[in-house]
Amino acid sequence: MAVGCREGTDCKADVGARRKRGVDCTGSWAERDSLGVSEKLMFDRPSYSPARFNHAATLVAIGELEEAKRAIPKVEALRSEMDWHGTRIYSTALIAGGHFEEAAEILQRALKDCPWRKQLVKLRTTLGYVQMKLGKVSDSIVSLEQDLALVDDSTRQMRLVLLGQAQSAQGNYSVANALLGRMVKTKDAQLESLRQHFLTLLHRLPRNFGEIPDRLEVQVLLAA
Repeated sequence: MAVGCREGTDCKADVGARRKRGVDCTGSWAERDSLGVSEKLMFDRPSYSPARFNHAATLVAIGELEEAKRAIPKVEALRSEMDWHGTRIYSTALIAGGHFEEAAEILQRALKDCPWRKQLVKLRTTLGYVQMKLGKVSDSIVSLEQDLALVDDSTRQMRLVLLGQAQSAQGNYSVANALLGRMVKTKDAQLESLRQHFLTLLHRLPRNFGEIPDRLEVQVLLAA
């Protein structure tokens, strides 16, 4: 059976069933286009990993979390760098569904075992976010600050935004305001929207930092 298809079905039948359900009629136009392209590739080449993971990420973005998790190989069967990318998408699906403890466990195991530096940076960014959701704010700050000076600028900007939220969760409002108000210099539209959102919420108390993330947060995590 091709990975990404439901047990007991072939990939072409599974993609057809998904289309019939109207899954590709949700989300933004870009997400629908991405889903359509990846479904066509999966239909034609069911073993092509990039299409499978792009498909899974889009499903997470539109809220089809169980479908997304079925599209990703088991954590125990990781071999290529792309497989570790899949682990992060799987963890993001768990986060989007509010399963923070399970996501954190998977990410912590991955950080011990993953041999790919690029994926390690992304995994650590996602772990820092989920630690904040679990109320482990000090651990979150440590994770997000690790190697901050060495990561590429896009990753640094994302981590600064998440650090601003983590500092807010810890009650360090002046630090959070400095991070979100002055230090972040991003040209990414989604990340800028999240920065502004966090900045607006900065002084709205009481706040529940452990709530299920909204759509924008999930999209930013997927782009980490």
